Amino acid sequence: MNIEQSRTITVERIITIVADFFNISGNDIRGSRRTRTISEPRQFAMYLSRAHTEHSYPEIGRMFGGKDHTTVLAACRKMEKQLKENGPMVSTIRELEALLEK
Repeated sequence: MNIEQSRTITVERIITIVADFFNISGNDIRGSRRTRTISEPRQFAMYLSRAHTEHSYPEIGRMFGGKDHTTVLAACRKMEKQLKENGPMVSTIRELEALLEK
């Protein structure tokens, strides 16, 4: 694998990076558990997937264990609102984006 391939941002890579960052498994992110320790990282991963890939909401939903596209849409809107309001999640989003760029 060359450097260019390793920098390709895919949904799988986003799930792996977010899972590692929050010390949970990729299966947790793809799963159906709705505890805050799982759902927040899932929302970060969905937002980053929409922002950094060409996939549609339904495609992202399928990649996250068959979630409905409205779940992905709600996660993206929540993160966008946080970014606009300079909310507490902004620094986490920035850290995750920096990890994606490596």
